[in-house]
Amino acid sequence: MKPLDALHLSCAINAKADYFITVDDGILKYKTNEISIFDPIAFIKHWESLEGQND
Repeated sequence: MKPLDALHLSCAINAKADYFITVDDGILKYKTNEISIFDPIAFIKHWESLEGQND
């Protein structure tokens, strides 16, 4: 992962964000238990599935 990408991700983790949304393939390949990383389309699908659970 590039240093600035790592900085962006670590800032999101430090801010206790629930999601990190990106189109950067390098970041999308990274896996962590601290934050959910999505591309925009996958995030929309994830969000819609959560909305369906609340109905």
